[in-house]
Amino acid sequence: MLADKISQFDKALRDNHPDLHTSLRPGIPPDVSISGPIREWFEWKDGQSPTEEVQFLDNYRFVSLEEARMQLRSARSGILTHPLQTLFLAIFARRTLYSWPLLVDGAGDGYFYSTLSRRVFHRFEGERDPFFPSFEGFVDFLVQLANMKETSVEGRIERELELLDQSAR
Repeated sequence: MLADKISQFDKALRDNHPDLHTSLRPGIPPDVSISGPIREWFEWKDGQSPTEEVQFLDNYRFVSLEEARMQLRSARSGILTHPLQTLFLAIFARRTLYSWPLLVDGAGDGYFYSTLSRRVFHRFEGERDPFFPSFEGFVDFLVQLANMKETSVEGRIERELELLDQSAR
């Protein structure tokens, strides 16, 4: 059950990354109109401030629901104002028009929820986007990352990629 997985992730963050856990905003109220597993995700915590310096694995910022909606609206509004760019997106990056950012790095890459496939995928510099089999699988992956004892940046990145290869296709 997703709620149990999110509770495990919350505990892992609280225990291993208390500054990060404290920087997360309270969850959204139940009357906000979104559905699917991202509802539970944002009910748990509503991301971080865009200016927050404490990041997950020193690389990823938790995106708030408001920011995720703005990014989605911005991508879709370009359809009328920038038709050539939209054509490019439709051909080469269609997921951008149907994806909610969940965890992003400074370049805008990271972990996104696709409203088309209803799964989370990892986007990195235009490479093939591996998908997690389920939202629960994505949160299991995050629990493993949050419990990781590796301290070097290179070691954390290497371990993240290993776990990503094991968890997503």
